[in-house]
Amino acid sequence: MVVKFRILVTGASGQVGQQLVKSLNDRQDFVAIAKSHQDLDICDSTEVLKVMTAGVDAVVNCAAYTAVDLAQSNAPAAWSINVDGPKQLAKACALANIPLLHYSSDYVYDNGQTTPYSEADPCNPKSIYAISKYLGEQVALYHHARTVVIRTSWVYADQGQNFVNTILKLAKEKSNIKVVNDQIGAPTYTPDLVQATIKILSSILEPSEIQAQYGIYNFANQGVISWFDFASEIIKISGLACVVEPVPSTAYPRPAPRPQYSVFNLAKIKHSFDPQIPFWQDSLAVSLRSPR
Repeated sequence: MVVKFRILVTGASGQVGQQLVKSLNDRQDFVAIAKSHQDLDICDSTEVLKVMTAGVDAVVNCAAYTAVDLAQSNAPAAWSINVDGPKQLAKACALANIPLLHYSSDYVYDNGQTTPYSEADPCNPKSIYAISKYLGEQVALYHHARTVVIRTSWVYADQGQNFVNTILKLAKEKSNIKVVNDQIGAPTYTPDLVQATIKILSSILEPSEIQAQYGIYNFANQGVISWFDFASEIIKISGLACVVEPVPSTAYPRPAPRPQYSVFNLAKIKHSFDPQIPFWQDSLAVSLRSPR
């Protein structure tokens, strides 16, 4: 009989959480214990510890406050989910001596450089959301040595509210759309992120002579693009009759500042875990072939 590792997935109703739960349960070596925010308040230490007593081999925290602009006027909510939540999970995982995987954001860098960010580069988060994500990852690392932080960017899935589905919707309704062309980064397709997560889980849970490497890792699909480039490719692959017009960020002022450059150096995660990292165009094509 194959031994199954029991993985607690918090934030299981989000686009990353849903994909992770499905992918774990499709395998023979893992089983997901899925907890949405309605099922588990990750800020409540008593609730978190109670879940742990059921027997958990690792925790993957997919819960996050991601409303970037709303966070500017609702800092307590962002702080609660993005800082207090990871802290409680890390402390509980430390008590149980099990690994914690936590997702963070490209927004934590934003230090003005224009070369791909490595994990050792200085962070300079500017918005409430960005600061909360930075503090959340740091507090998790502080409270539990067996923590893996995965910084990711521009996440999208086949379903749900994300950039790809928004562009598809707008392109079906309008003949012309405007998209910013001065914010540079790379998208992350949720199934690719999940497969990398499972590769890391396997590495740190399976007996091995190789020492598990905890700490911070960047992950996104390969390539460097603007949001305008991303939108243009979505329209092109979909064959929709819509013109995409490039505009500067100043054309769409937002309450929270966005990073102008968020490209990752992926060398560390490649060296440590060797996950599959497709180019962004290839993953986008796969996504657009999926039913919506």
